[in-house]
Amino acid sequence: MQTLTGHTSFETGYLVTDYPYGRLRCNIWFWLENDPKKGFRFCSRTQNPKNGVLNAPKKSTYSKIAGVMYLDSNNHVTWNSLTEYCEPAHALDFVRTYPQADLGALQYFAGLKARYSNAVLTSGKFPFVMKGAEPRDLSEAEREEYQSDYKGWVKVNLACQGKEQTAETIS
Repeated sequence: MQTLTGHTSFETGYLVTDYPYGRLRCNIWFWLENDPKKGFRFCSRTQNPKNGVLNAPKKSTYSKIAGVMYLDSNNHVTWNSLTEYCEPAHALDFVRTYPQADLGALQYFAGLKARYSNAVLTSGKFPFVMKGAEPRDLSEAEREEYQSDYKGWVKVNLACQGKEQTAETIS
């Protein structure tokens, strides 16, 4: 697997010159857009081999937290991403697999998630209550889940900073 970096627009896209286009072959460009408010999305654009006209770009759905474009084992361009619904273990695996990816938003997100879990643990109260209901104490299972999330997100945050050894010492 080879991570592809620097391909952030059609003009800087990764060019594949022998891409299937029906029974013909064409040029295709791949790139990874990054919008600060929306996140990452994978894009491609082909060139009609019959007349040389560029077709409309195809764009995936945004992934808010992280994205990376790479060549897989068959030398095909593909991508992977993280959304705001990811679990700490999945995010940590992403950091370890794609250390060259833009991890700035993931590091920030992991820090927020760790602070939130720690705040819930510190208060000892379940954070979601119905209107008019009194906050209740965390059950032992909920406490363990928030503790696990806290440790996981701290590990992700440290791994994003390249402090993997420090992340491994968190029990």
